[in-house]
Amino acid sequence: MTVAHSVREDEVLAVAAAMLRYGLPKTGASCVLLEVSQHDEGIWLVLVVPEAAGTDVCGDPGTLMVVDSIADRWGSSGATGRPSTLWALLRMRLPAG
Repeated sequence: MTVAHSVREDEVLAVAAAMLRYGLPKTGASCVLLEVSQHDEGIWLVLVVPEAAGTDVCGDPGTLMVVDSIADRWGSSGATGRPSTLWALLRMRLPAG
């Protein structure tokens, strides 16, 4: 683990938890995929939720405020009101001082 990576470790965990709280409540799915990977740009988190027929996959939109306040960039894709993929990027930051 690099120093820059460890600086954002708590933030990565907070974003991952928020993404799961948003994506899981009403899926009716037996599984989801949360991928966390480090690339040159930073740390990518991607949550893939299978679309459950006839249900609203989204949890409380207020949960996304955590993602918005921490992530440098984030977004979703999928059907309107039912995202099947939610992603976030946390750019590397060096420790102060």
